[in-house]
Amino acid sequence: MSVLWFIEDVHQRGLDGWRAAVSGPLVAWTEAHSVDRLPRVVREAERVVFHGSLAVAHALARHPAVEPGAFCEVDSLAFPAWARQVEDRLVSRAWVSSTVRELVDDTARVVGEVTHGTKVFVRPASPLKPFSGRLLDTENSLTADVLDHGYYYDDLDLPIVVAAPVRVGAEWRFVVVDGRCVAWSGYLADGRLSAERMLPVDVQALAAELASVIEVADPVYVLDLARVDGEARLVELNPFSGADPYGCDLRAVATAVEGL
Repeated sequence: MSVLWFIEDVHQRGLDGWRAAVSGPLVAWTEAHSVDRLPRVVREAERVVFHGSLAVAHALARHPAVEPGAFCEVDSLAFPAWARQVEDRLVSRAWVSSTVRELVDDTARVVGEVTHGTKVFVRPASPLKPFSGRLLDTENSLTADVLDHGYYYDDLDLPIVVAAPVRVGAEWRFVVVDGRCVAWSGYLADGRLSAERMLPVDVQALAAELASVIEVADPVYVLDLARVDGEARLVELNPFSGADPYGCDLRAVATAVEGL
């Protein structure tokens, strides 16, 4: 069954890269589109796969008129859902679930669950990333605005993950389709391609192992690994339809997705 690719050009590869990769039709998302005003060709297609921004991906994943629409099932991609399956493989093995309110109101208790120091790494639990993960020094009193409260979200009870900080080296992104890594790319956290042009054997092995054992609702997602103290470890999972592919082989990705 043919797949119609619906692409919002928000990442580095652009529409030309996707056009060269896919075997079926491709429709570009434009400023005139919204989830409530989808092009007719998209609404009438038997299978549609979106790639672009997280917000649109999340909305299309729940859209009744397109199937699958987007690979962006947020519950099973929330950090606690998959991290508990592979805790010994995580970048930081000392972590705790909390909320913005708890961290601000009871900083010492929350921080004390993961480290004896004052620095912690804090990230949202949701894969929709209402704020970016960051290192905080909790020696002085924290306020909610250090986690962008009031800018991108208003709920003080927003679930977060508080972890002991680690020094992260090289990073790699893998696209997983049906339990198998089909493409990879080195990257830097700011989104530029990294100098990593070779895939180390241990990184490849860990990616394959994790892809085969982690259980998530979507058959397609993104898996990020990093080097920590010389060891390959798992950074996070992300929804495929809203993740930057960096230098991944788009043809390999499209072929695998179209073959589902």
